[in-house]
Amino acid sequence: MPIRRAAGKKPRLLKDTSIYIDSRPKGASYTIEFQTYPFKWMLINILFDKDGDYEASNKRADILTENNKEQGIGYKKSWTVYVADLKCLGGVFSRSRGGVLKSLSSKNYSLTCGYYDKVEGRRLLIVDYRYSYAGNELRLQKDKNIPRSELPTVKQVEDGLKQAVKKLVSTIKIKNLDRERMEKEGLMHYDKKFAISEY
Repeated sequence: MPIRRAAGKKPRLLKDTSIYIDSRPKGASYTIEFQTYPFKWMLINILFDKDGDYEASNKRADILTENNKEQGIGYKKSWTVYVADLKCLGGVFSRSRGGVLKSLSSKNYSLTCGYYDKVEGRRLLIVDYRYSYAGNELRLQKDKNIPRSELPTVKQVEDGLKQAVKKLVSTIKIKNLDRERMEKEGLMHYDKKFAISEY
């Protein structure tokens, strides 16, 4: 399923910016957003610790809280991922509503990375992406006249989004990245490539 960039623009250098992509392929809706933030907005120190215990952090993040359950979140998973040579935290949660005849589901992913800016010091790169899917007899408004047999399965929708994100992530260039400091602190991972999540 093709993803169109907002306003047909090419990927830009990420700094004090948000790149937002919205797509409505047949049978689903996709949203992908790339953003950078000052570190003080979300203090995740592990992103700047070359010996950080990512595995323990991921286990804590996977626990479903009462608040999660109240929001209809039935599934949470976290993992370690590499984006633009940075070691990052990946996370996903899903919501489902409905039953056997009608169902509406969404899956929300987030990749959070830390980096040093040459001027501002610590900053965060965040990639959020999600899909919405109407299953069984339910349809998204734009697909109301399309037979179910002509619509993709939820797995096809999810795989299409993941492939699009993989392609976009490979184009990321971070403006003012303090590569020298990152290398000195052991935070660059040139031998690691972005891998599509199994979740």
